[in-house]
Amino acid sequence: MSERRDRGFTLLETMVAFAILVLVLGAAYRSLGAGSRSAASAETLVAALSVAESALARIGTDLSDDPGRRVVVEGGWQIDLTIQPYRPAEDPLWRQTGLLPLTARVAVSAEGGPALATLQTLVLRPAR
Repeated sequence: MSERRDRGFTLLETMVAFAILVLVLGAAYRSLGAGSRSAASAETLVAALSVAESALARIGTDLSDDPGRRVVVEGGWQIDLTIQPYRPAEDPLWRQTGLLPLTARVAVSAEGGPALATLQTLVLRPAR
């Protein structure tokens, strides 16, 4: 009677199974890392957009609505605000309203970095 030799794993089979396990775990780790980096990037973008919206809302109150460019640094954010006359403002209809239309553009970045969010809107203020 011959003895069966397939009772359990050999050392080679165990090493192959371990190598496959390492590859699968490595791929899972990379995908989880990419997901967390994407989530952090999305959170930064949402925060920058919130700062930009806040800056636009503050025009005419604690941020001047005079035409020109100003840079404000607040809470680790650099806010680059540019206000300029709206080109069709020369239209006689604007004079009849008594309002001066201005284009306001705000770009927000982490201090010294590239712009993360840029918003633009039309601001109406009383003609002076």
